[in-house]
Amino acid sequence: MADSALKMLCGLAALPEFNVNIFSGAADIEAVGTALRTEPFMSDYRIVVLRDFSGKGKTLAPLFEGIPPRAVLAVAGAESSDAVKEARAAGEFVDCSPLDNNTLQKYIFRECPNITKAAVGFLIEFTGGLITRIKPELNKLTAYSDGGEINAEAVKLLVSRDAEYKIFEFSELLARRKADSALLALKALREENDDVRILSGVYTHFRRLLFAAVSKDGDAELAAQLAVKPGALKYIREQLRLYTPRKLKNITDYLNEADFAIKTGTAYAPEILNNAVLRILNS
Repeated sequence: MADSALKMLCGLAALPEFNVNIFSGAADIEAVGTALRTEPFMSDYRIVVLRDFSGKGKTLAPLFEGIPPRAVLAVAGAESSDAVKEARAAGEFVDCSPLDNNTLQKYIFRECPNITKAAVGFLIEFTGGLITRIKPELNKLTAYSDGGEINAEAVKLLVSRDAEYKIFEFSELLARRKADSALLALKALREENDDVRILSGVYTHFRRLLFAAVSKDGDAELAAQLAVKPGALKYIREQLRLYTPRKLKNITDYLNEADFAIKTGTAYAPEILNNAVLRILNS
């Protein structure tokens, strides 16, 4: 969410190679200030981004003094960080954390009163709970229903699945050893993604499964650690019943090696992905 917001913000500047400056970590505050006070080149705005500032004992106060009217300074990072606290006191605060399910449900019912509760649940699942994806899908569903009820079947028929949800569906087929359906799902994934991205998504999913299998934390803490919504843990726990922790560890270790081999170019990506799928199906 934060990355999307920053990308949108940087899009305000024309000729970004001249008018967008991004600093991170232990950045030099003077260099950031110089960039901020440089006149934009053939653009209405200059955008300066400071991400995850780690300059201990250093204040950002000098940056907030006399910012030119055509310059925008964005300080991004954890809400608890000193840099974000300083920036929040001096300017506008934008919370980019995902909306919780209750807030999303209220928004959807307000925008679309004729949608059923079950349909709302599927809509949130399929879109990853992203408001930027929910809104256009609601427009599609409203046009389709023509004033009638929008039920779960309409959502399943019309709503495009979030990339992460498609990986989850694929992993579910692997977990249940449904080889024919899994191979069809893999073919569909390959039409939209390269093999590197697919394997990386599957590897991330199994790492989450392994972490959930050994974690003793409650749902709220575990969801935060896995970067998923608490409601998604229900499906993760259901999948966990299909594996022993030892099998999950073996699969995750294999996927780690496969992911490294693909990304370093030491192995042929389609072959590695095919082998990984067969390894999981036969585990």
